[in-house]
Amino acid sequence: MKQKSYSRGIFYLLIFLSAITGAAVLKITAPVILPVLFSIMLTFALVPLVRRMNRKLRIPWNVASTIIVILALILIYNIGSFLVQTLNILVKRIPDYFKQLAMIYAAIAKRLHIPLNDSISPVDNFLIQLGGTSTVQRIILRSTATLMGYSKNIILVVFLIVFLMAEIHQFREKVEAAFQGKVKGRVIHAVKNIVLQITRYISLKFIISLLTGIYVTIGTAIIGLEYPVLWGAISFVLNFIPYFGSAISIILTTLYSLLQFYPDLQSFVIVGLVMVSANILMGNLIEPKLMGTNLGLSPFIILICLSFWSWIWGFTGMLLAVPTTVILKIICENVSFLHPVAIFLGGKVQDTTKEFSTSETDFEEFDTDAADDL
Repeated sequence: MKQKSYSRGIFYLLIFLSAITGAAVLKITAPVILPVLFSIMLTFALVPLVRRMNRKLRIPWNVASTIIVILALILIYNIGSFLVQTLNILVKRIPDYFKQLAMIYAAIAKRLHIPLNDSISPVDNFLIQLGGTSTVQRIILRSTATLMGYSKNIILVVFLIVFLMAEIHQFREKVEAAFQGKVKGRVIHAVKNIVLQITRYISLKFIISLLTGIYVTIGTAIIGLEYPVLWGAISFVLNFIPYFGSAISIILTTLYSLLQFYPDLQSFVIVGLVMVSANILMGNLIEPKLMGTNLGLSPFIILICLSFWSWIWGFTGMLLAVPTTVILKIICENVSFLHPVAIFLGGKVQDTTKEFSTSETDFEEFDTDAADDL
């Protein structure tokens, strides 16, 4: 009995050490792993478009995937270049923004009877409190450098996507060749469900985030807010971060509208309403209806994942945290001995266990044609 307890203790210790080693490896190998993860996510997001071109327009799979990747590359390059130029303009206009912000600060200080140093201007008072413009400039310049750093990996990501498209199209043939007998049928069925669910989740999440960005871009442009594409891009990216992402995009956009429109508070309020309505409409109405409840994660798990992956890969880790965890949950739902892990990752137990029964039946309801591609 003692020997059995001793062996169990060693087993748990090895799991703990393996987890620490794995985290260290992920952190060290980030330059290699991150492009691969991004290519996988984008591949699952683009697969439905390639499939439609292949089936509706009779374009060969490899040709269709190449066309879609090239169009996506052109779009990403143009938007990225525009965002870099916009951020550079923002850096040059920071002193003007601080003057406007100082006026707001002086008005609030006067209303709330906050003491100001009369020997210096309200601008200097505000800069003293905030620590000057250098901090904000460093943040924006760092963001520009991050965007340019991502652009260096675009070519690698493009090549990975092209080859992954071809691999997905031939995946069923490889599974059939790799497994034989009864095992082959179970493996094909499980792999089919996993790929279909992951494709559905990633593509829908991408579309919902894109619609959020377009909504914000059009809404802020109509109101007259400067750089509407920038605020739409921020909303698109931060929509992948639950809870905090939407709040950050709302705060950033509305604060900038206050700087631009002050003392016109009506436009500031309208921008705030546009941002809030975008996140309520997309995040609370459209996304749950399209996604369903079965892909939901426990809020506690989401917070843990955001903390862990942000520590491993910084801001990029926060973007990938939830999609990666959802993919892990989907895999666990389709592998019987991993069902307990899926239950702990999921939100409501009944929603997760319902998915267990679904994964054991035909998954044709999601995409009958897609099943034949695997």
